[in-house]
Amino acid sequence: MNFTLTSKEKNEAKFTMAFAAEDFDKALNAAYQANKSKFVVDGFRKGKAPRSIIESKYGADVFFEEAIDRYQESADLGNTDAMFMLAMLYHDGSIVRRNDHLAFEYLTKASLSGSCDAQLFLGRSYESGRGKNKNIEEAIKYFAMSAAGGNMVGYYYLSKYMPRPELYVRSTQRIVR
Repeated sequence: MNFTLTSKEKNEAKFTMAFAAEDFDKALNAAYQANKSKFVVDGFRKGKAPRSIIESKYGADVFFEEAIDRYQESADLGNTDAMFMLAMLYHDGSIVRRNDHLAFEYLTKASLSGSCDAQLFLGRSYESGRGKNKNIEEAIKYFAMSAAGGNMVGYYYLSKYMPRPELYVRSTQRIVR
């Protein structure tokens, strides 16, 4: 995942988050490999049609459900990256139906497993009240956890609430290196 600073005005900055398309594409490829024999495409033997041909005939989202199921299985087995990816998919709502409650649940699980990115977004969820009631104290706690884990964006969000966020992080969190 990539964070970039997209604009800056006086005391405000806007961060953009981008996922590597390869992450979801890997799950789509696994879904294709597992299900390609179920599709009949003229001009190809059963199970031999390329993914792009199947997607053009049956729709670009033909393998999405299987890919999501694979993320779900990985998350259930404790894969932190899968938990975070599911949280972002439910948060965004472009591939699956937007569900702030599920996004918050997966962010919480990933955060407890040590994901700095999940801690950052959990803090943002508490800050905005999306998925849970607005709670600035909880937001600060998760921003500090994210910053302590090495996520510099966590310091930025803390700086909205205090003048020296690095001192706050040092005094309240165990720094992970």
